Amino acid sequence: MSPTRRPREFFEAVNQSIADRAREFFETIDWSLSNREIARLQNCQACLVSAWRRRARALGLSVPRSAYPVTTRTVDAGGFPTAGVAARKIPVTNKRAAEAGIGVKTDTEVARILGISRERVRQIRNRLGVPLNAAARAEALSRSTSARYAEERRKLADVIRWLAGEGRTKMDISRATGVSYGRIAKTGAQHGIEFRWKLRPQSFWESLDWSKSNIEIAKLIGTNVQAIANWRSRLRKRGLAIPRSPYGDGLSRVRPWVVWANVDWTKSNIEIAKLIGVNANTISNKRSKLRKRGHTIPRSPYGDGSTHRVSYGFWLAVDWHRSNAAIAQELGMPRNRVSAMRCLLHHRHTEIPLARSLKAASRLRPDHDR
Repeated sequence: MSPTRRPREFFEAVNQSIADRAREFFETIDWSLSNREIARLQNCQACLVSAWRRRARALGLSVPRSAYPVTTRTVDAGGFPTAGVAARKIPVTNKRAAEAGIGVKTDTEVARILGISRERVRQIRNRLGVPLNAAARAEALSRSTSARYAEERRKLADVIRWLAGEGRTKMDISRATGVSYGRIAKTGAQHGIEFRWKLRPQSFWESLDWSKSNIEIAKLIGTNVQAIANWRSRLRKRGLAIPRSPYGDGLSRVRPWVVWANVDWTKSNIEIAKLIGVNANTISNKRSKLRKRGHTIPRSPYGDGSTHRVSYGFWLAVDWHRSNAAIAQELGMPRNRVSAMRCLLHHRHTEIPLARSLKAASRLRPDHDR
């Protein structure tokens, strides 16, 4: 059974009833007040009161526009706020804006004179097509910030002048002081500071004390370590007697042959590295280079003392049901090498388990849960 449709007259009657009730409510409101004041009395928002005002005009009521809110804030002749009697704000007309000096004075000064916000002054200026007085704004900004930052700018200029006198570049001064490159350049231009050009002549680099390390020289002249390393290598290639960069203890970065000649190459790379105090990879690379040059140096032995290369069949004979650490300890090899061979053999022989499979199986053992 289909629902019956209500006649059109029914909805017209309902709408008329709603309009009559709204008209009765709107007639009780004092529309001479502002939207904010009415909202405060009706305990609602001002935007809702603005909608009521438009609806009342649509119903035929003579409702004026919203008045400006009552305020106790007035301004003196200079435009600064003072305490005064209750008065309504006067709308800002084009005449009042011109009398306040819009376009001649800054927006902040005009806002103080008219008692409105600076954003409202900007909107009025754009509506009138009046451009911003950049000179007045710059002057007002300099007046407000000169006393505030004059001492800091003076100190920064003194530091920049002192560092520039030592031959530092703008980038060097920026790294040393933590101030941005643009700030250094701007301050130098304002105070007439002359900076050294970035490129230094070769005579400057030749006069440095190259017996020091690259880090020490970089700190001394205020540049990065990579630039010092590049110039050290460049001057060595040009035939200058410049040593390599030493370590912090004064030893040469590349050990001389007399040190390598006294090494007991029958020991493993790890043992030699611990004795000399370098990385094991350095020992392995040096062993390989000396063997290629024809020196009778054996290969690095494993933990059992053997020097043979591990064959593919040797890895297949390993008991892979043990952990990588146990296998590495037995063979005297690094654990990462055993782990790499386990992954390689697992892809070729699926019966060889991975290390994570062994860990998962160990968690399921009864003795593991105890």
